[in-house]
Amino acid sequence: MNTELTDVITTITINIFEKLFREKPVPGLPSVVNERKLHKWDISGFSAVAGSMTGVMAIRLTAALADSLLGKAKLEHYEHHEKWKIINDMVAEIVNTLAGNVLTESGGINPKISVPITVTGKDHIIAHPKNNAIVCIPFSLSLGSFEIEYSLNWIG
Repeated sequence: MNTELTDVITTITINIFEKLFREKPVPGLPSVVNERKLHKWDISGFSAVAGSMTGVMAIRLTAALADSLLGKAKLEHYEHHEKWKIINDMVAEIVNTLAGNVLTESGGINPKISVPITVTGKDHIIAHPKNNAIVCIPFSLSLGSFEIEYSLNWIG
């Protein structure tokens, strides 16, 4: 596990949540994910990255936390039937901002980030590159918990 990269991701995650939601997430102990197991996450947002660093960055959270964050972001002026579209857009924007800041902060050369994608549903899976370790950083908030996953490698 690249502890320097993990520290950068942790700091940027805290900054994003403080700015967007006025909540300071408390990081837990990062770990390498060796095996995919059942999980509690209802929604994940992820982006592929390329350039001098390649791989995947993701945020995973529960539906209840996503709903609470929507309220904290003051995105309350929507029709009820649009709620999950807006939540998906919000989660995608969080991971897009995270990936962009991480690549910039890490000194990536010619960084490229895919359009962020969200996946929802019980026990959904995010495909990470097979040659990269998957690192999970858990976070807790007063509203609930979430995690950041990344599987990134420097090229060259």
